[in-house]
Amino acid sequence: MLLVKIYMVPEGDESRAHLLSQATIDLQGTREDGRWYRARLLKAPRFGGPGEGDPVRPHLVPEAQTFRSGWVGGHNPNIRGEWDLLGGALRALLGARLDPYRPVVPAEPPGGQRPPTRGQVERGRREAASRDGCKLEDDPSRQADLFGPRGS
Repeated sequence: MLLVKIYMVPEGDESRAHLLSQATIDLQGTREDGRWYRARLLKAPRFGGPGEGDPVRPHLVPEAQTFRSGWVGGHNPNIRGEWDLLGGALRALLGARLDPYRPVVPAEPPGGQRPPTRGQVERGRREAASRDGCKLEDDPSRQADLFGPRGS
């Protein structure tokens, strides 16, 4: 069984963390197309769900403490990991409730421009050198690297 717990951690202070909700994903069997699970999203403690010390084993949690439950199948643990299983369970249980959510990439990061890439810096150095009539050092061990050691 996978047990997922969601905590609110105000300002990153773990000493102030409090449980928001929990979910269980319990293996029910294996078929030709993968494993099948019973997934349950439990109610938050403030809405009558199990609290921090309460048992959450599927057979011990009353249906009254369950927000949503259902089945998710087709998981192959040799190919996909736990995050895939959790995502499949959320999609199976929440369906169209997830439609408004989408990946977002900010057009401009907070605070202004993005830092230049290594390639942009190298092109700028070469353009400046050719404009000024200088020859750049081609030996990488003798070049100053603005980004620190490669691979870091």
